[in-house]
Amino acid sequence: MIRRPPRSTPSNSSAASDVYKRQDVDVVWDLGPHEFSQMIYLLGEPEDGVLPVGAAHYPAGLADDVHVHFRYPGGVVASVYMSWLSPFKRRMTVIGGSRKMLAFSDLWAEEEIKVYERSVRARKEGEGYAYEYERGGAAIPAVSRMQPLKREVDEFAAAVLDGAPLTSDGRMGVRITELLEECESALYGRREGG
Repeated sequence: MIRRPPRSTPSNSSAASDVYKRQDVDVVWDLGPHEFSQMIYLLGEPEDGVLPVGAAHYPAGLADDVHVHFRYPGGVVASVYMSWLSPFKRRMTVIGGSRKMLAFSDLWAEEEIKVYERSVRARKEGEGYAYEYERGGAAIPAVSRMQPLKREVDEFAAAVLDGAPLTSDGRMGVRITELLEECESALYGRREGG
């Protein structure tokens, strides 16, 4: 029995490659920009920066397997897992809600998004809580098959021609870079300005 109810259902994202791709940067700088921009787009700005945990398994000394945790207002927690050591390529995002969970992967050919009937209910029991897990089926909603790069180019053209706001602008790029630098500093013990 757990003494407190869960505050939120976590969200997570994972990206893994079956190839050790880079020798100039670690896995965070290689795969992180995409994963971090997804987290900011979906959940907004993290409350306390980042908390990375990782390791370098090969002589180059570059982190090749890293978990990064984010905390958001209201007790929402998100994590990103990035690895070059996977036996297969993986790119998936899972978002938990109070009654359903959404899974997205651009590697699933015809089923990019799946919505699962999954929930957890806490019931007060004595001084703690008992949890009931509900599991149902999954639905595959119809989604637009537009390529992400085409959507980004169309959005950029609308910004130039009509002044429409960009989803991913220079400020977001700066923030992603700051988060990458925070990870680097925490993983390798570097201090700001050094």
